[in-house]
Amino acid sequence: MTKKRKITLICAGVTFILLLVSYYAFVRPLVNTNDSHTAGLELVEGETEGPNGRYLLIPHIERENIESIKVHNTGGDYAFVRDPQNNSTFMIDGYRGVGFSDDSFSALVVASGYVIARERVTAEASSEDYTSYGLDTPLASWVITTKGGDSYKVNLGSKLISGDGYYAAVAGRDCIYVLSTTVENSILRPIEQYVNPLICAGMTNETYFTADNFTILHNGEPFLAIKQLPKSEYSNPDAMAETKLVYPEGYKTNDSYFFNIMMNMISFAGESTAYLGTDEEKIAQYGLDDPYYSVYFTCAAEGASVEYYIFVSELQEDGYYYASSNLYNYTMIARFPKESFYWLESDLVNWVYNYPIMLNISSVSSIYVDTGDRQINFDLTHGTDSNKKATLEISSDTDFSMNNSEVYNFRNFYKVLLSVQIMGNSELDEAEKEKLISEDTDRMATIRFKMLDGEEYEYSFYRYSSRRALLTVNGSGEFYVLADWIEKIISDTEKLLSGIEINPDGKN
Repeated sequence: MTKKRKITLICAGVTFILLLVSYYAFVRPLVNTNDSHTAGLELVEGETEGPNGRYLLIPHIERENIESIKVHNTGGDYAFVRDPQNNSTFMIDGYRGVGFSDDSFSALVVASGYVIARERVTAEASSEDYTSYGLDTPLASWVITTKGGDSYKVNLGSKLISGDGYYAAVAGRDCIYVLSTTVENSILRPIEQYVNPLICAGMTNETYFTADNFTILHNGEPFLAIKQLPKSEYSNPDAMAETKLVYPEGYKTNDSYFFNIMMNMISFAGESTAYLGTDEEKIAQYGLDDPYYSVYFTCAAEGASVEYYIFVSELQEDGYYYASSNLYNYTMIARFPKESFYWLESDLVNWVYNYPIMLNISSVSSIYVDTGDRQINFDLTHGTDSNKKATLEISSDTDFSMNNSEVYNFRNFYKVLLSVQIMGNSELDEAEKEKLISEDTDRMATIRFKMLDGEEYEYSFYRYSSRRALLTVNGSGEFYVLADWIEKIISDTEKLLSGIEINPDGKN
């Protein structure tokens, strides 16, 4: 070996020894290696030794032995207690029935009942120590009580400057410890972060279509009301359910739109819980002291007809809706993104089946048609032939009539009436509609149906632009139809009376 290489190795060895000495003299004392713990901790009364030679601040309390956990933090006070009606489960004290996340509660059980300190700062804390570590006015605290009646209170002080822990002390013991930041996911949580933001539950895929008496109010004023039809009035006898609008009256519901909304209500929850409680100022803060939207319906749930009430704020400045319901007895306010309640601001036309005249001809006793130049009343006589097939005969207040073998063209005319299609909201204000209807000068046609059960439906059409006509049902109107189609009805009325074949699919 060369002299030069020997010198190099000697220098390297000296450097290593110096580093080793520096590590043991200066660095290692600053690192918590827990080596001293392996020989057993010096414990004070109330402490026990936990895993890896760490301090267990209170006896380990398993979930099955917990009677209650009471928490105080910057979000307020709350407690989880045994449900008096089912001692095997827990409930939020004062809010029986309010659902909460079991995962979040499990984190609280571990944090409060298995309190392991990363280190003990001092076993002889002075009042100055309590102040220095933020334990004179704790950031948070909890009291855990066992089924046997033993209680333990732990106070949480300031966060470490390093940000990786919190100072803590057990009430009645002059020791200060350092706990990990896991308390942030449990002890420091407000109660709202435990609560499930559910406002509607109980319906299933087998029952949501039984929703009935569905009502929406806007600022206390009726906007919409939907009721189930009896099976005898279904337009499709194979349908699972059909409904009609009872407000505004005279229209059939767009059942596809309606039942899609109801299906989404099977388990309808917000993005998060905003508030749990009954404080009026808090309720007002979320726009629910005077809710802008109110929703009511009944539905089969759990073998009975259940009532649902939902109150919703206007869209708030933060871009969210806030809602409460009778599910949790109006004590919980959930936060919803805008898309969750698109249907509350949806135009009325979306709720309405776009073919307004949905009347089965076999239920009609007479049809009165007024086209301005022509007024005629058709009486319909229904029967059956020797083969028990339905028959139809037409008579009128003029000399027009048709026997059963001749009614093909009348049925085509009826198809034209059924093909009147709602195109959208008229966008006329109430004054404009009232003027248009009262003056009657722009009325294109009126068609009145009298049903076998005595009910009457009157449809009138008032032109208000070159292409649009206001549709009214029993005197009130919201929507427009194409004026061209009403011109076709007028034309086809004359064709019917003249014996000219009607093309129900043609433009004229």
